[in-house]
Amino acid sequence: MSVGHCRDLSSANHTRIGDQTHACDVRGQPLLDCGKCFDVYAQIDIDCSGQDSHCFLPQITHLGELILDYGNATFLLPTRDATAWASFVQRWNTLGKRFTKCQLPSFGAPRRNSTAALAQFYTTVNDRARAILTRAEKSHGLRWFEFDITDANAGAVLAKTVPGGGRAACWGQSNANHKNPT
Repeated sequence: MSVGHCRDLSSANHTRIGDQTHACDVRGQPLLDCGKCFDVYAQIDIDCSGQDSHCFLPQITHLGELILDYGNATFLLPTRDATAWASFVQRWNTLGKRFTKCQLPSFGAPRRNSTAALAQFYTTVNDRARAILTRAEKSHGLRWFEFDITDANAGAVLAKTVPGGGRAACWGQSNANHKNPT
């Protein structure tokens, strides 16, 4: 798990958060209530690299519940070109293979570790998330923001968008150098 601080915000990302959200789900509790509390949750799934089909991707499968439980939060939808995302996923350890093993049929889970299948999965998930977030914004004023992580100004935009977010340097720009492949 990576824990960071940016100005007054604490952030967490990765495996332990995933394990904690899964424990809350099993208990029927709000997903972020089973561990240390953070201001920013960057990744809340389980690293299921050693498992054949177990996946817990609550930012995909439980987005509606997260919105209901944490309606005062600011939700971010980071995006990038779908083909570039798929290529990245295929290069990152076993992530592409893990997505193909996930049992998420209603979310268009890819059946094979191909760029086209993964890109379609990414597009389906983002379209679904956008629709859920837009409905929640209209029905009860949810605050959410979509941005392209490869945009060179992504850090500055996030610093202005996230309450207490502070400086653009807090958000980094590591993805700005990962432009879409030609």
